Amino acid sequence: MSVAVEVSLLSGKRVALKAGLEEEVAAVKRRAQTALGVGHGRLLNSSGSALDACSTIKDAKLQKGDSLTLHISRLQIQASGKTFAAILGDGSVESWGDARSSADSSAVQGQLQNVQQIQATRGFSGSAFAAILGDGSVVTWGSARHGGDSSAVQAQLKKVQQIQATGAAFAAVLADGSVVTWGDARAGGVSSLVQARLKNVQQIQASTCAFAAILGDGSVVTWGDSRHGGHSREVQDQLKNVRQIQACSNAFAAILADGSVVTWGDAWNGPAGNSSFVQHKLKNVQQIQASRSAFAAILGNGTVVTWGDARAGGESSAVQAQLKNVRQIQASSAAFAAILGDGTVVTWGDALAGGDSSDVQSQLKNVQQIQASSSAFAAILADGSVVTWGDDEDGIDSSAVQAQLKSVQQIQASSKAFAAIRSDGSVVTWGDAWAGGDSSAVQDQLKNVQQIQFSCSAFSAILDGGTILTWGDARVSGDSRTSQMMLLPGLAAVSSVLGCWAAWYFFVLQPASASSRPFGPRWLATFVSKIMNTYGRWYLNYSDNFAELMAAGHWDKGQNYVVCWHPHGAFSISAFFFVAHYWAQNFPSKKPAKQFVSIAPLLFRVPLMSEYLLLCHARRQDRKTFSKLLSQGATVAVNPGGLYEQVATDANQERLFFPANLGFVRLAIQHGTPLLPIYCFGENQLFRTAEWVRNINHFLYRKFKVGNFLILGLFGIPVTPLLPSPPVDVGPKEAEPSDARVHEVYTKYVAALQEMFKACAPKYLLKEVADRGLEVILRENPKKSSKED
Repeated sequence: MSVAVEVSLLSGKRVALKAGLEEEVAAVKRRAQTALGVGHGRLLNSSGSALDACSTIKDAKLQKGDSLTLHISRLQIQASGKTFAAILGDGSVESWGDARSSADSSAVQGQLQNVQQIQATRGFSGSAFAAILGDGSVVTWGSARHGGDSSAVQAQLKKVQQIQATGAAFAAVLADGSVVTWGDARAGGVSSLVQARLKNVQQIQASTCAFAAILGDGSVVTWGDSRHGGHSREVQDQLKNVRQIQACSNAFAAILADGSVVTWGDAWNGPAGNSSFVQHKLKNVQQIQASRSAFAAILGNGTVVTWGDARAGGESSAVQAQLKNVRQIQASSAAFAAILGDGTVVTWGDALAGGDSSDVQSQLKNVQQIQASSSAFAAILADGSVVTWGDDEDGIDSSAVQAQLKSVQQIQASSKAFAAIRSDGSVVTWGDAWAGGDSSAVQDQLKNVQQIQFSCSAFSAILDGGTILTWGDARVSGDSRTSQMMLLPGLAAVSSVLGCWAAWYFFVLQPASASSRPFGPRWLATFVSKIMNTYGRWYLNYSDNFAELMAAGHWDKGQNYVVCWHPHGAFSISAFFFVAHYWAQNFPSKKPAKQFVSIAPLLFRVPLMSEYLLLCHARRQDRKTFSKLLSQGATVAVNPGGLYEQVATDANQERLFFPANLGFVRLAIQHGTPLLPIYCFGENQLFRTAEWVRNINHFLYRKFKVGNFLILGLFGIPVTPLLPSPPVDVGPKEAEPSDARVHEVYTKYVAALQEMFKACAPKYLLKEVADRGLEVILRENPKKSSKED
């Protein structure tokens, strides 16, 4: 048995269909779409309610002569890194691109129905998507480390109104004005410390790793990485009547109701968070634009005030006289371009990022709008032609397609390419082919294009009929081209060498790394470590107070300790050059085979370094070896932060990480061994690495559990005083200490460490670093952190 129904579009076009009572609504919808020649949509009954696509015609209670409406929503595309996700006309979602990032939504495909909007994180090593459904719930997918797993907060994600994202975390604003966060804690994924204040939230802005929320009363709440604006304590009393907030990668700028501006963030790596030098000029501010690490504010009189990293456009004095009657500003990664009221353009910032437009200045007249790639600009003139300038590799050279750049309506940009939509719906592309600059493979299909979305290395175009076309990076556009692997020459010789080393590693180094016996003669250990020690003292002003501890009798009567040194630093220079020599000499205990250091097993796989470490009494960091050494009355040194703390090394913030299980504290209690804190002041400042370098190291740690693979940057403070604190008593020996006792001792230990830091930091660290205090983070629960201001 069947019923006859009529399906119509909002345009009035309609078609009559017969549907069986046991036929699914989805099947009828597909037939209607085909007959009407349209894409995905939702069937609505006569009352305007959407029909369940999985139900049957009988269950939907459709009757003969019923009129249905096929409602087709406008397609929306969201991009993240090297992936795209599109909301189709029927509210379902299709995702594509690099499956290693966040393209695969198959695990949640059944939940992606009636989707209203999508937000995405864009981390260096991965990304994730979060979709808001019609009922206010949220579905996530992609990299769990970047917010793709919301299971821990799923029950709270109800009546969600909007979602904002940093590079690796999401923040959702609920209907009652509260906020739910998830993702990487270091990027704002944990808001527990400010949760009580997150009420009546109106909007949220995000930097790379921090969030800033504007409340209903105009105040602001921040959380996330302090180096990216996650802490606003210093300006909190000024953040009142905030109208809007702008963000660069590591700082925020808030415009108040009176037109003044308040800024905060990392003033060390990029002074965008410090506007004190121009504060007296920041009055009647209308809008703010941001490059990677600088801000540009347009005032009510049409002039411009800039601050932040001069290399990224924070210094505009050379063109200040020209910055009058400014209409709008566009930014690349490190430069700005301002359109004046007369249609001319003024640029400043890094010349290689578009900060110098002198070569095309005579052409920049009657400019209507400007678009920017990472390091280049493209301006649309009133006659529809296009002028480009900036870095040659980032899309500046449009000469090959200049004749086609006529009647251009809008332009989109990936990291190194541009795509222009012309008035006839065709598309012209230029720039790096692997970033979307070459659309020849789909050019014949690029007709009647309605809009274009971009990722870092590809474009997606929505055509008039709802078709989506993608081009650019093969991993994004679905190109199946593969490359052949080349065999290395001399493979047999390489295999032989590796075989010999493997035998040495498994039969000599591995057993030695878990043994309490010396690896070699003491004279050899002393000789080799003395060379390293002499070299270290040649370029570092090293000092310590071990002698004072000895004089105080802390090593008398054979007392052993669990020595905890902090911080790890980029390479643990103090431990490698200085403490290793002391341990090789059996100083300060003066007892053979009674001093060891527990290190990552990975280091024993490095030729020559492994032998040196074993000579200096280094042993494998595992519970069995650690416990065995303590049971034999040995002193064992350990860095609790380990590789996690190493890859997070930051010259601007003294920050310590402790493992979730506090194993070193538990073992100390089990053996009744006191804890001895040691702090290496200046260790973090020996190398100042750029954020992108730290991102690489974080990625390698997450994927392969290796420490710093790459260190670039300036040599820092040539002073490394290594200062032990008085020992911390752990109380009586207990075979199975409770979690409560472990945390009690841990709290006592952290207090001693903080006390020593507060007393010594002003003497040995830069004032800016010392003033920020020591941040201590227990990794099991990121909200349990203490910071002395």
